Amino acid sequence: MAHLVFASLVIAQVFYAAARVVNLNQLCPYNEAYTSYTDWTRTVFMDTHNDYRSQLAMGQQKNGPKRMAQYARNMNQMYYICDIEKEALKSAKECSETPTVPPEYKANAMLVPMDATITHDDDAAKKAMEAWWEEFDNYGLNKMLFSQEAEDAGKVVHATKMAWALNNRLGCATHKCGDKYSVVCFYPKMVNTVGKYVYSKGPNESDICTKCPSGTTCIEEIGLCDVDDLGSLFP
Repeated sequence: MAHLVFASLVIAQVFYAAARVVNLNQLCPYNEAYTSYTDWTRTVFMDTHNDYRSQLAMGQQKNGPKRMAQYARNMNQMYYICDIEKEALKSAKECSETPTVPPEYKANAMLVPMDATITHDDDAAKKAMEAWWEEFDNYGLNKMLFSQEAEDAGKVVHATKMAWALNNRLGCATHKCGDKYSVVCFYPKMVNTVGKYVYSKGPNESDICTKCPSGTTCIEEIGLCDVDDLGSLFP
């Protein structure tokens, strides 16, 4: 049975501040044999994805250097899934930016060099996610339509996986590879489907959350659609 980490917005941040200090592994305890990183790092992965998605949903994200992305009508809040983490770790241990990925997932992967600012796995996680998300700032995606051209160009394929509105599940892992960290995040294979929009767009602030998927409720403060039944996260 899959094990769930709740969305970070409903868990006290003081717990996670302690997690890095005392190496807590309470959120994915059955993965302890597979990975040494802590609940703090898991929270960094989940928080960062949701923070970026909220930024996009609320009309605060660039889509290329000279324009802003439109508001999102249907942006789900993401949940961290421990069973997906377990699979991501297998790929992270390959120490490759093109690791093996099971057919039911798509992946973002990056090798992050250690330096004075990258001393822990959560530092590497933040660095990787920042680099992936900056693809929106640097290149943008025309009409937020994931076309074959966008797939072939590969310029925004990491950001779009993070932002895919109808997805609400992820699992990530880090692994030390010599003087680098391997950082890998897995998402269900539905992300980056050619011919589909990353999210449903609206030109006005009033459009936020107006097309939340069935079985979700809008969190108005952050513009994300939160799942009503946690059991639905495990297909």
